[in-house]
Amino acid sequence: MLNFIFNQILFYTSIAVILFIPGYFLLLAIFGKSKILSALEKFTLSFGLSIIAVDIILILLDKFKLSINANSILFSLIAFIILCYAVFLLQKEKQAENSSNSNYSKKQTSLIILIIFFSILIRAFFLSHTIAPTGTDLGHHMYWTKKIIETGKIPAYEKIEIIQKDNAYSISQPATIDDFIIGEHLVFASIGLISKNNVVSAFPSIILFLINIMGMFSLFILAEKLFSSLPYGKNISITVLFFVGALFALSGSQGNFVSGGVIGNLLGNLLIPLIFYFFFRAISEKNSAFFSLGIFTSFGLAYTHHLSTFIFASSLLSVLFFILLFRGKEFFSEIKKWLVLIFSPRVLTIIFLGVIFFFFVRMPSYIENQAVKTIVGEPSRSTKAGLSLAQIFSTVGESRATLGTIGIILLLVFFKKNKYHSALILGWFFSIFIMSWKPTLLHIDIPSSRIGNYLIFPLILAGAFAINWIFFDYLYAQKEDRYYLNKNWKLSAFLILMLYISTGGFMSEAQSINPKKSNSDFIETFAVSKYLSQKTNYEDIILKDHNYVLADSWMKVFLMRDYNYPFTRSFLFRYDAPTHEQCTLWMISQPKSSEAKECFAETGINFVVVNPYYDSSQFSNSKEFWKIYSSNLIGTYYKPKK
Repeated sequence: MLNFIFNQILFYTSIAVILFIPGYFLLLAIFGKSKILSALEKFTLSFGLSIIAVDIILILLDKFKLSINANSILFSLIAFIILCYAVFLLQKEKQAENSSNSNYSKKQTSLIILIIFFSILIRAFFLSHTIAPTGTDLGHHMYWTKKIIETGKIPAYEKIEIIQKDNAYSISQPATIDDFIIGEHLVFASIGLISKNNVVSAFPSIILFLINIMGMFSLFILAEKLFSSLPYGKNISITVLFFVGALFALSGSQGNFVSGGVIGNLLGNLLIPLIFYFFFRAISEKNSAFFSLGIFTSFGLAYTHHLSTFIFASSLLSVLFFILLFRGKEFFSEIKKWLVLIFSPRVLTIIFLGVIFFFFVRMPSYIENQAVKTIVGEPSRSTKAGLSLAQIFSTVGESRATLGTIGIILLLVFFKKNKYHSALILGWFFSIFIMSWKPTLLHIDIPSSRIGNYLIFPLILAGAFAINWIFFDYLYAQKEDRYYLNKNWKLSAFLILMLYISTGGFMSEAQSINPKKSNSDFIETFAVSKYLSQKTNYEDIILKDHNYVLADSWMKVFLMRDYNYPFTRSFLFRYDAPTHEQCTLWMISQPKSSEAKECFAETGINFVVVNPYYDSSQFSNSKEFWKIYSSNLIGTYYKPKK
């Protein structure tokens, strides 16, 4: 019992040390004890900045050939904290007049606390059903995390594949993978090293759960600043928190992102709002400190997730277009003001250090490998040809999509009230909308559903603006000290609309929560993985099925022989593509066929892992395969080599 308590204390202490303390001291070095940031802003910004700081520190350790372990990480963090504190002591303390405008009434504060409580409660309920490490994407990422933990260095992102050449199949030499970025794994590896937790545990899901919650806060603090000039701006930010917290928690495909979905999307939806937050405050308050943090966070995003970086860059260009459109001739005078910020000493320092890091320390792998070329061109698959409007509405939630669309229209019509926040939301929205709806217009080749998941945040901002503009601006317009509409009518309409939105949101969440699976569903996969790791060696080649074997991607975490090992029979529809190899399909679906026998002989595959309910008869009835492991959920067959 004492050991369990100690391990829990160590785990949550490691979270604080890795994910909050570095960012907090970085903010202390820049802003001192100024009240320019509220407590919630410091809490949220510390988290995002810590992720980037830890990534940079570990990349530097690897560059200087220092082993990445618990001691080197802790000593490096201590040095970073001392450096930040020294900067804090050397600089003059900021004056309190730059205080954060985040004062809420008691009723508003109570409502915020209530929304946060329900937001976390809903996510925690979903987490209780999904905390088991079974997510396919999470299994892929934990392979690289464990690789860092075991080797003490940043891995080479490579994999072997089954290839066809001259009508013969063989296993290739390790080839570069462009889809993984080191920043996605360093934070998990750091926490794993310090806390001593195994990656095959609940700890990765808990970290993703925390990232999801902090992404909610990042959009909230962005909304606070975007709408601070409006008399009902605080109401908009509270509505944003309600939409992104309680209602967005599990909307559609986002449910998987609470504890095991695409790590890069989660980190992108955390960091992109923070970058816009920094740049918006820098420009609106003419503060170079925020601009430097915006550059720093953008730089960190580039080392964290390539798709999120592409989404942000495209959105930023679109935002600049709308600023040009709205400001007209004033745009160039605005640029002069921005140049003053850019050419400030602290911003130039960040840019200079970033350039040095980029060219002489480590370049992002997707740039170094010219992976950008793979996302340019006509859609190569139907999943990259764009989403229909119905699919987009389903992805973001119908009620939020409807309200967000109204908000987009209102922002287009009444942009003059606040040109910057209108340009930011509209640019952010239209950039992602076009990429997910009609990617051919931009000549990009990216899975449309992945892009569509980024559309939710700008729509939430637009939807929150719409509902508050309707009920707190237009309907509150006065003429001779009288309201256009009776207050009771107005309140009733507001409550009915919120009831409609809430019903749609909670129904979406209810549909996203699947019945809790028995532990045996994935434990059987883990058991056979452990068995094979003990009974096989590097000369043995294993093939598994992805269609019906739960948590199959985690088998590689037990074996740790290659990212693409065991080989996989992929989703059946993927074999319809003329360029897709057929060996892995034949060897499981038709193991007695001449094509399959040829594949077995040429690839050397001698172990096959399947779900016996779907794929047992073709092996059990053959004398060429011996059943060596059997359960209701997993069947493993051995094919002796001749």
